[in-house]
Amino acid sequence: MLFIFTGAYNEKTKLLLFVSLLSLTGCEETTTSNESSFRITESTQNTKRELSVEADSGITYSTIQSSYKAEETVSFKISSKSVEGKTVEVKLNGEKLSPVNDTYSFIMPDQASLLTMKTINLFYQISVGQHDQVSLTIKGNKKEAAFGEMISFTAIADDGYLLDKVSYQYNSFSQTCDLMGDHYELTMPSADITLFATVKDSHQININSEYCPVQIIDPKATILPIKK
Repeated sequence: MLFIFTGAYNEKTKLLLFVSLLSLTGCEETTTSNESSFRITESTQNTKRELSVEADSGITYSTIQSSYKAEETVSFKISSKSVEGKTVEVKLNGEKLSPVNDTYSFIMPDQASLLTMKTINLFYQISVGQHDQVSLTIKGNKKEAAFGEMISFTAIADDGYLLDKVSYQYNSFSQTCDLMGDHYELTMPSADITLFATVKDSHQININSEYCPVQIIDPKATILPIKK
């Protein structure tokens, strides 16, 4: 590099010339450093990263390569049939992936990665609907359950009332619950459910002397004496 300088040469001009040389040298070094950094980044992006896949038995999916370039888009679909009450959970390096129109997509990380596919249970909500004059308690205070799981609960009418019907509803269907000794049971469907319990009045008439104590449901019913 050639510098042409005209004018008086003294200590001041000597200092200005020195600063100019430093500035020009620094710019050239910075430019060289940026170019080197760009070449390294470009080389890194062109290097393929390993992608391992672990899938539970029975899960099938579209073709997934064993390696991809960093920042490359990876897409695939799960082709196996769905099982009632279950779903496939997909994770990339422990982070859950959600499908869009049945397609899973992600950007390949700049590192070796692990894609997992596991079959898990779906859980459905359990709520309590109308149950006036009834104490309804779900065993274990369950708020949700998996398909096929047994749900146990008690339904006890308040004083002066008798249980009329205990049932549950789901997807517009209504099903009567089975009484099993001192509690009710139902098998969880593959849908959210709502429990219901209704009562009817209990009318008691106690007759002493020659009549036995009786309990009737309908206040208009005819009572016949029962001789001892």
